[in-house]
Amino acid sequence: MQDIIKKLIKRFTDNNILCNDIQIMIAFAKGYMVKLRHIFNHKVKIGKKFKVFKGFKIEGGGVVTIGDNVEVHDFSRIIVAKNKAKVVIGNNVILNNCTFYSWDSITVGDFCLLVGGYSDTDSHSISIDRRTNPNAIVNVSPIIIEENVWVGTNSIILKGVKIGRNSVVGAGSVVTRDIPENCVVAGNPAKVIKHIK
Repeated sequence: MQDIIKKLIKRFTDNNILCNDIQIMIAFAKGYMVKLRHIFNHKVKIGKKFKVFKGFKIEGGGVVTIGDNVEVHDFSRIIVAKNKAKVVIGNNVILNNCTFYSWDSITVGDFCLLVGGYSDTDSHSISIDRRTNPNAIVNVSPIIIEENVWVGTNSIILKGVKIGRNSVVGAGSVVTRDIPENCVVAGNPAKVIKHIK
């Protein structure tokens, strides 16, 4: 089945006749293939109308829950590094070139548009003992992204951050602290630059 889909994609892409309806059908098929890949994994649950327009990968032994009407528009991946780790993505979410790296938990609310990296751990700590001792303590803290949040290209959301509903994170931002509801943040580190009504 996967080979047939790949051949169809190549044929339509090579001939430059990939119309919107065909793209959507292929995205549904790719989403279905992701579901099939994880059908016997009780830790992965994927909702209805899951669409993958480009690549998508789930790695690790933790729990992944993806809601209904989720779309992946550019290669994205979810890494649940520990068995107790979890990533929960709400309904009507669009992922575009995202990497979720969880040792604890990352939660995404409904109607979010996300681009960038999300890590709930400092597994690459600057602490000297962490670099030389693989058994050193790794600090983890959950990430919570409330509903209707937009995160711009090349942004990084670090451990322990909560982004309030209806907020926007500008492209290239590094979010190290909580973001209130209804605001625009940007920069490194990200700071509130505007409140939205």
